[in-house]
Amino acid sequence: MSIVRKALGWVIGTFFEPAGFALKCIGLAVFLSQPDWSRFAFFIVTTLVLIPSLNMANLHVSGFRSLRELYERIRKDVGGVWARNTALSNQDLLKYFDFLQLNSPRRARSPNTEEALFFLYRSPPRGLPYRCYFNMMGASFIETPGPIKSLAELPPGKRFLVYHELGHANFAGNEVWSHSRLSAVMWCITAVVLVVIMKEFGYAHAIVTALALIIAIANSSRIARNNLAEKIADYQAYRLLFRESPKDALAVGEALIEAWSDELKANPGAAFTIKPRIETMQALLAASEKLQRGENPIDPVNVHPVVRFPHEYILGLVIGFLCFGSVRNEAIVPLSFVFGAIIIFVHVFGGLIVARARIYERGIIETVKPDEVES
Repeated sequence: MSIVRKALGWVIGTFFEPAGFALKCIGLAVFLSQPDWSRFAFFIVTTLVLIPSLNMANLHVSGFRSLRELYERIRKDVGGVWARNTALSNQDLLKYFDFLQLNSPRRARSPNTEEALFFLYRSPPRGLPYRCYFNMMGASFIETPGPIKSLAELPPGKRFLVYHELGHANFAGNEVWSHSRLSAVMWCITAVVLVVIMKEFGYAHAIVTALALIIAIANSSRIARNNLAEKIADYQAYRLLFRESPKDALAVGEALIEAWSDELKANPGAAFTIKPRIETMQALLAASEKLQRGENPIDPVNVHPVVRFPHEYILGLVIGFLCFGSVRNEAIVPLSFVFGAIIIFVHVFGGLIVARARIYERGIIETVKPDEVES
């Protein structure tokens, strides 16, 4: 019975993931409007195979780029000595920091290491003091100014910065950063499918699809993705710090708002990236004060995908409604075969990406030796 529940939960969770939701609605509308085996196969291939495959490939590409960037940075570095340590176990990462990728079937197991996260540092320090190189295929890396023996020994401000980077490295951080780019691709596929499968591609279809494409392309810009990723990482870091010490969390939040405000005055052009973080932190502080007064706070940043990407669900449902009973039967089977070919290509391409990423991962681990605080 538990296997059935897990399978049903996976199917429902896969369907309601924001990535490709409109395409899933098309598949569901095609099947429900005239149920038969060919339409059911189209729905299954689209919802449970094609979209998860594209999503997996997207996450693998993001991890590949991240590892390549770090590997090239270390390889070309002159005059620095790099070291690494593992201050957090995989169990702690899963329990406290939402590293759900450790339980995800989409996480390819690495032959190079069992560890899901390494802290790196360079002597002498150079570049960004804290930076995340996330990777769903194996080990992620967080660069810090110096060795971290225990997070509990760090002062609250530095602990917040580490928690923030962990918010980029966990499953939600990976999904948020990668989703918008994938969404733009999915809506392009959706537009092509609509043109092929509809008996009549009318103005309503064109308007909804064009609106979705505009939103998806705008959201896929680096600034938009960075803003959302930073907001959610700040939220997760503040939440963890508040659980440990409300007093420290409030003090760090106020200090960050002051620092960001000063940075904004010195560089008004950075308003697109700094202002949303200030607003998020102000909302977090207000929610904290409500909680301390005994009121029920509402999280100012809800990480649930329905809240993060409402347009995906709204426009997807509209597309599904427009497709209901209005598709060409003769297009369903050929389109299923096309999707099958795409799935095969994506898995072959994904395998090549994973193999190449493994080389970078192994190069980083072999080049950056464990330091004296390695447990």
